[in-house]
Amino acid sequence: MILEIVFILAGVTAGVVTGLIPGLHANLVSAVLLGMFPSYPAVVFVVSLAVTHTVVDAISISILRAGNDDIVAAVPSTVNAAKLMIEGSAAGLITSLLLAPALWFVLPALYGFVKPATAPLLIIALLILIIREPSNKLRMYAMIVVFLSGLLGLAALSKNLNEPLLPLLSGLFGIPGLLFENSKTSKIEGRTTFKKILFSSLLGVLASGMLLLLPSLGPGQAAQLISPLIPNGSTYLSLVGGINTIDFVLSTLMAATTGNSRNGSLELSSRIVSLNAHLLGIIAVAGGLSILIGLLLLKIKFVPDINFKLGIIVFISLLTLWFDQLSGVLILITSSMIGSLALKSEVNRTHCMACLIIPTITYFL
Repeated sequence: MILEIVFILAGVTAGVVTGLIPGLHANLVSAVLLGMFPSYPAVVFVVSLAVTHTVVDAISISILRAGNDDIVAAVPSTVNAAKLMIEGSAAGLITSLLLAPALWFVLPALYGFVKPATAPLLIIALLILIIREPSNKLRMYAMIVVFLSGLLGLAALSKNLNEPLLPLLSGLFGIPGLLFENSKTSKIEGRTTFKKILFSSLLGVLASGMLLLLPSLGPGQAAQLISPLIPNGSTYLSLVGGINTIDFVLSTLMAATTGNSRNGSLELSSRIVSLNAHLLGIIAVAGGLSILIGLLLLKIKFVPDINFKLGIIVFISLLTLWFDQLSGVLILITSSMIGSLALKSEVNRTHCMACLIIPTITYFL
């Protein structure tokens, strides 16, 4: 018990670091650590790290503008936005853990029902997101972004790279957000209440279920698909903040009941130990600590300047060069150009997730 607490605290500390440092993804650290120390204590460390990362990366996404997924495309750069996202993680963590006994039985049944229709459902999701662009001009740009991102994804994932998602997602979402401001994200804040946060957490369970059942769908895309149910901007921020945390809980349930998980850290952990409901207790403790730490970190006033942003870009580039040599750097440059096209054309940048959706569709067809 004491040993578990020590590794939980160590994992939370590491998760804070990975959540704040762009490019240093939880899956990347998990792969290195579990490869070196394949043991139960290492699994406890990795699970604590991963759930903490889903909370603290709200700061990286909102304030530092350097997230590596499609959520960064829809979040304003303010402390209040980060606070709403962390509150969303807290509500999502509590709600998903309370629903865990029911979801333990529901998720495997849904997974078996949806799996044969994965490709058609992903195609429908892509089309809905394109059609929801407000003008024909933006729909045209969206189709271009989807085509280019899908093509790049097919090329990157077909190469024998160590970490293909590092240059792919960092370029599509992280670097463009550092180089350019996105004016479309400035009007979705607002005041929130307990009822709104609770409602957003229930929507988060729905959105995270979509992520779990439809591999390669991004959290921002799931939020966009259910956005007609969202009454205001503050609820939306709570929703996108909670999605990844809820998704981690649901992925743990899925891994424990079916042996399948869309989460890299859990997939690696399942190769070492048998995943079970005991992990939910570890997630609850680590998640609670990370939420408190995240809220405390928001009290530190920090405004990223151009030197800081350039430093992040250099760090991501060096990390890519270390893992995937010049091929990775070429993918990083290309994905950054596609991501910048999406941002400057003012289409929804979640379309860039076609880099994973198109390869997934081809796999299931």
